[in-house]
Amino acid sequence: MLVVSVVLGVSVEAEKVYDASLEKDSSGTYALSVSFKENPSPEVINKVLKNQLETVILFDGTKDISAFAFKSDAMLSESQYCGGYVYSASDKAIKTLQESRGIKSEYKKSDKYSIEVKEDKTFSGIVPERKWLDVTLTYPQAPSPDEARKDLRQQMDKLKDRGMNISGSAMVGSPSTQLKTLRDDNGKFVMLKYEVSTGQINPQ
Repeated sequence: MLVVSVVLGVSVEAEKVYDASLEKDSSGTYALSVSFKENPSPEVINKVLKNQLETVILFDGTKDISAFAFKSDAMLSESQYCGGYVYSASDKAIKTLQESRGIKSEYKKSDKYSIEVKEDKTFSGIVPERKWLDVTLTYPQAPSPDEARKDLRQQMDKLKDRGMNISGSAMVGSPSTQLKTLRDDNGKFVMLKYEVSTGQINPQ
């Protein structure tokens, strides 16, 4: 792989808080990586990552670029930030990774939690294409595991008529804080799975 690195890290009182590098492989594909030293909020990660991508585009906006965030060498998950950005040189547009893949998301709020229903699918080129639903409940304060499972079941029951498998999970936090997956007393994540073939909702 041919690697071209451009260091764009910033310092605060001589302490570097993140590094950014742009790499180009032999096919001409560019990937921007922003590696954080600490764990900022999702809002901060999204803003820094997008700002760094916009800076790269100012130098050369003729190439498609993907941008992802890391903590040291580990890629962050979608629960920790937007999941990444993609710049398309043909239409001069920056989209989130989900938007670029045509992923549809619905957002609602109840008195107890916010709800995200995402219609996910396999990546382009994977045959046969599969689609499924991801349901995420985000609580400002941690509920009991049993309460979260009950809420998840209620929301997943409402979606059965869409005819797709459903994965459900419970999170605690907000976009301005660190989001964490809720765990039960045994340390297991509070997650449920609905299978169309069985018609049952079970722990995942």
